[in-house]
Amino acid sequence: MTLLDAESICASQGAQKACEYINEHPQSFIWSDDEEPVSRWNVLFAENLGPAAVRPLPDRDGAVQFSFRDRIVDVQSKSNREDRFRDLHGLARAVRPESDLRLCRDSTHSSDVAFLAMTPSEWIGLETNFGPDRVNARFLPMDAPFDDFMRAAFSVPDVPRGTPTADLTDWDGGNSYRPGKLEYTLVCDGPGRPRVEALQRILQRHLEAGTVTVSFWLTPSTLRIDRDVLAQAVGDRIGRLQIRVSNLSCTGFVVIEPNGVAAGWRTDTWRPPEEVHVP
Repeated sequence: MTLLDAESICASQGAQKACEYINEHPQSFIWSDDEEPVSRWNVLFAENLGPAAVRPLPDRDGAVQFSFRDRIVDVQSKSNREDRFRDLHGLARAVRPESDLRLCRDSTHSSDVAFLAMTPSEWIGLETNFGPDRVNARFLPMDAPFDDFMRAAFSVPDVPRGTPTADLTDWDGGNSYRPGKLEYTLVCDGPGRPRVEALQRILQRHLEAGTVTVSFWLTPSTLRIDRDVLAQAVGDRIGRLQIRVSNLSCTGFVVIEPNGVAAGWRTDTWRPPEEVHVP
């Protein structure tokens, strides 16, 4: 079914439709949140191509070894959010060239990213039917070094300061909200890669310490949480949807836009303690 899935994704009109197809057919993909991506790959391909395997390396803390046929690939984790992509990148290196595992670009807005594997001949056939440009726009190969692959997969958006994503901004924010007049700062390098310290600085500058109210784009529910743990708590949602934060008195506000930029403002004269001038 994987070739049919790839054809359906390439035929989709726009990223949203492609993403909807991927989410409606999860069984055809390997996902970044899979605890055992090798097991998933084996379910899909071991019968025809042979099994892959993974084992920890006891003499190297956090290292694992992927093997397939006569190829062995070592991967060293770094105890961060990118480790799940390191494992998939290592698996892709091990099973190549019999299987070519690629990232589905249209799923990268989600915290759980999809990957599709096909044989080289199937990828060539897909390019013949849809053209290399269409295929490359939908699927990113994993043959580049890991850091280069991550930069290509989750490139930092080109966001001019003071420019929110107007098409996805649905928070009126009362009369105080002036999106075009705010100073925006990038607080996300892609799904699952928040710039926590940058966001914490914005929160501390515009919101007093204590409980704040948080709401999310297209989600009716609200969350009350301590300001100083907010950045960590919503990290996996940054860069995916709009997040709105206000203090309990509704005089301090922060908005985190879907394109990964954030800004704050006040409706009174409060300033954080470190900015208060003492004569």
